[in-house]
Amino acid sequence: MATSEGAGKLSVALTPDDTNLVLDAGNDPLVAGQTARIEQEQVVIQNVTGANTATISRGANGTGATSHPVGASVTLGVPASRATPDPNARPQPAMGTHLQIESSTTPGTYISVALVGPLAGPSLSRDTIDVTNQDNQSGYKEFIGSLKDGGEVTLTLFWNTNAVGQFQPDGLYAAFEDGLEHNFQIVLPAADFSWKFAGVVSKMAWKYDPNAAQTCDTTIKVSGKPTLAAYVPGP
Repeated sequence: MATSEGAGKLSVALTPDDTNLVLDAGNDPLVAGQTARIEQEQVVIQNVTGANTATISRGANGTGATSHPVGASVTLGVPASRATPDPNARPQPAMGTHLQIESSTTPGTYISVALVGPLAGPSLSRDTIDVTNQDNQSGYKEFIGSLKDGGEVTLTLFWNTNAVGQFQPDGLYAAFEDGLEHNFQIVLPAADFSWKFAGVVSKMAWKYDPNAAQTCDTTIKVSGKPTLAAYVPGP
């Protein structure tokens, strides 16, 4: 579904219950499935019935439908290639991301796990429910969303039994051995935001390559909802 962009004008008035969109000639072509904006109301173009006419879904953004006079501004859906990117957007470095585990002796404080290499996650997903029914006209399956899964956090440790957060007493290995749910956070570079989540250390796999450093591939299964929020340093 394309992002709406590009101004146009209504050539006929729209009442709150009207679902027929008619535009002045010369505007961007209407395409089924695009979003459009009539003043402040977002709609979805359903069936294109002519070069400048289509049926629409009203109140697609949750607002109530309102009357729109002839000549009201309309924002039309345009191909993604014509969308204007944010000129201030810049890639963010991953270097300096830290995994932390909550202290078992001082709840509410977190210990940074030392010598973490590549780190990934949480890997969010959502189950879907097949609701394809006898009224289907497209020949494509239809789905609705169901429960969400926080997925996993995976990382590679450069293994050192003396490194903070790796072994005992508040390390990942101890968390694996007790099998309990622990609180974690992933602090992003510059400490602006962090992922907070509960999880169970579900896998630790050591590697001893004579041509490389000792490593331990570790997996944390996220339990419940992970939360991305502004980072607040602990005491």
